[in-house]
Amino acid sequence: MTDMPRPVSLSREPEPTGRDAAALYGEALEHLRRLAGRTWTDHNLHDPGITILEIATWGLAELGYRADLPLEDLLTPTAGSPATLAEQFLQARRVLPMRPLSARDWRKRLIDLPGVKNAWVQPVTPPPLYADLLERRLRRHPPEHGRYREVRLRGLVRVLIDCMDGLDTQAEREPVLRAVRAALEAGRNLCEDFVAVDIVPTQSFALCAEVDLEPAADLTETAARLLFTAARWIAPPVPAHRLGELLARPGPDGQARTPDQIFDGPLPDNGFIDDTELAAGDLPAELHLSDLINVLMDVPGVRALPDLLLTPLDGDGFGQRLASPWRIPVTPGHLPRLALGGDGPAAGRLVFRKRGLPVAGWNLDALPGPVATRLAELQEAARRALETPDTEDLPLPAGRGREVAAWRSLQLDFPPLYGLGESGLAGNPDPQRQAQVLQLKAWLSFFDQQIANDLALLGQARERLSMAPSDLAATAARFNDPSTPAQLLVGQRVDSMPGHTRIYTDDVGPALLAGLMESPAEAVARQQRLQDHLLARLGEDFSDYAGAMASAFGHSDARVIADKSRFLADAPEVVGQRAGAYHQAADAPEALWNSFNVSGLEIRLARLLGIADFSRRNLGAVSYDTYAEIDATPGDEFRFRVLRAGDDKILLSSTGNFTTREAARARMIEAIERGQRSDDGHYRIIQGSDGRFYFSVQAADGHLLARRAEGFASRDAALAEITALAAYLRDHYSGEGLYVIENLLLRPALQRQADGSWTYAEDSADPANDDPFLPICVDPACADCGDDDPYSQRLQIVLPAYAGRFQEPDFRDFVEHTIRQEVPAHLLPKLCWVGADQMARFEGAYRDWIRLHAGALRPDRAGRHAILQAMLEALTEMKNQYPRRTLFDCVADAPRPPFVLGLHALGSAPDQNLPQETDNG
Repeated sequence: MTDMPRPVSLSREPEPTGRDAAALYGEALEHLRRLAGRTWTDHNLHDPGITILEIATWGLAELGYRADLPLEDLLTPTAGSPATLAEQFLQARRVLPMRPLSARDWRKRLIDLPGVKNAWVQPVTPPPLYADLLERRLRRHPPEHGRYREVRLRGLVRVLIDCMDGLDTQAEREPVLRAVRAALEAGRNLCEDFVAVDIVPTQSFALCAEVDLEPAADLTETAARLLFTAARWIAPPVPAHRLGELLARPGPDGQARTPDQIFDGPLPDNGFIDDTELAAGDLPAELHLSDLINVLMDVPGVRALPDLLLTPLDGDGFGQRLASPWRIPVTPGHLPRLALGGDGPAAGRLVFRKRGLPVAGWNLDALPGPVATRLAELQEAARRALETPDTEDLPLPAGRGREVAAWRSLQLDFPPLYGLGESGLAGNPDPQRQAQVLQLKAWLSFFDQQIANDLALLGQARERLSMAPSDLAATAARFNDPSTPAQLLVGQRVDSMPGHTRIYTDDVGPALLAGLMESPAEAVARQQRLQDHLLARLGEDFSDYAGAMASAFGHSDARVIADKSRFLADAPEVVGQRAGAYHQAADAPEALWNSFNVSGLEIRLARLLGIADFSRRNLGAVSYDTYAEIDATPGDEFRFRVLRAGDDKILLSSTGNFTTREAARARMIEAIERGQRSDDGHYRIIQGSDGRFYFSVQAADGHLLARRAEGFASRDAALAEITALAAYLRDHYSGEGLYVIENLLLRPALQRQADGSWTYAEDSADPANDDPFLPICVDPACADCGDDDPYSQRLQIVLPAYAGRFQEPDFRDFVEHTIRQEVPAHLLPKLCWVGADQMARFEGAYRDWIRLHAGALRPDRAGRHAILQAMLEALTEMKNQYPRRTLFDCVADAPRPPFVLGLHALGSAPDQNLPQETDNG
């Protein structure tokens, strides 16, 4: 019978007041009576005021109706727009998954790889090191005295892989193992290291059974399915599910699964893995024969199992005696496997009966050809089911694009008697009557304008909430362009109003109308709130950064909006990546230095701290020669100029001449570093004799470092150019950056023995060439308070104390607070602010070590020892550098910057013989 279409019925629920014209009209009348009940009593429909009220409520109801449209309609682009919802908003597959963190996550990630049937992640316990409490150092072997403690490193991991059926030889398995190693390295987390990837050791089991078949059962099909089912029960694969399947399938608690629960963990390529089924795939301690009987009885065609025996085999293929046939132990750390051949000999026997009479029987090492063929088909189908790519995502809502911003003037709905339409007043009205109509038009324009502005704002919901990088970049550019008023975002001129040219003057446009509704400061604050909302939906907060930049550097709101836009554009890659480590096995030179192959923590910190370049590069030797020139003067002296890239515009020039090129370059570097901050004390603005305003960069003690020869019409224009110049200098000359060093990777080399155990590598010929240790800090008088493990879960973060904003103590405090807040909670960071000389030394040692660690350098034992020793010495000999302060006369009247112990270093008095300023004053 054909299904009848469901009848369409009208809802009896009342309309919300916001879109119910009658309700709005009644509410307005009630308000009117309270305000003017004694002076205006004629509230009937023939009264012009009531007519205006009624039409206005219909306009407001239209506004309410459009505001209450389904969200997918408001966000769906209109016909002809090149944008799509998928481009403008973050979908589940892109933003909900995250990198593998736990052993469970790693198993899911590895099982998702082609050729991997199952995987296990196990911690490796290396041999102990010994903390010598008397000599206060680590040793490979215990000292002769008894004052030592054992130290076992944490964070080392071993992976066991079970390959798909049919991958039985080493040659067939090697591509799978390479893919596993690549996935491990690409997803490695800070302070962990995968030291081994092995094929899981297996233990074979022989199956012997007598099977009663159903009379109509197909012998070949039933036998193949019985062996297939038994093999999958003994070594169960982890099934993959489609998204729709998991959404319809209740979770372990019986409740429906939510998308964030399903997408929790790494993003799969071949379907999602259920945690319960993943746990069932752990390496078992024993097998229960009753459970095997239960699953085999469900095989189609099986009527009964009069006899069933599962026997473990030893290494020579002989059966082992069991204390109980119902509980079958499995060798610890081994995967049980049904002995069907492949990577080992087949063992066992099957006998089939129908109606009590034998119909077939054979040993498993001599399966009939049709049974073996059908079994291989079932195994291949199971493999394809696990390795079929699945990129299904949550479906996007099917919205209907609407032109919600379009507005037709209220005045077109008035009766012709009012003369507000295109035809105007009837007859031959006198000038006074015409003026009254025009006055009414102007008064009604306030209603039109308010509704039109609200609809314009509603029509921009799609762009305002968009996470598309192009839209975010456009927002940043709009607020950073002084020629573009921020209020352009909300204004709309009502041109459908009859006679609008007599209501609006020629200069009235969207910008002017929007400015009447909202000031620039209000527009910026509203944009900030909107971005804070988008960040909060991702679990992020930029308020601390905005406050720090504003207080320390006078950072403009427009710059903060740009920083937030940049972070939102990178959000899918940055959010949740703070635990990610760099790719240590990449031995290509371009992947090691001058490279973006850095940890996820470094990328995230760069975005949160407003560092434009997060690549691994030289921070101790920032190039000041790229867009700068040092020229010789006719008097054999030198001067410098800093040019803008692209058009060679002179941004800064020296205030005087220098006797040597080196002195000119040193002063230029000082001016550039000082000019990277636009807050008070770094720049001086003066008004020249020509009435224009000029500025110079000045040192902390007030002497001039460089000047801008260009004059500006106002002080505000000069301030705007100072802000732009400081940003330019930070982007092109700042050495702002950081290095994250994982102490675990500095450990001595481990070697694997023939029995699978681990030992630390030693040079028997010359122990002096052994890998050196990091120093330790122990107290011989305290047995439980020593810090004797310098490797496990330790980070060292090296920052340039001399670079850009890092010279500002308040900003340093913010940087340290942000780093400690963002470092994963189980890791202990050590921060060090170093000077340029120490940074240059460290970078040289770090560059050599990172190449050695990646395998790009292969020196002998002595060369390896030298590189490691240089790296450890560079790390351990670093000292924090603080901004210099000088001491002044305590009775001096002039305010002096404070000197704080632990935050400043004592410097020398300023040089008084410096070139003086030359300007147009």
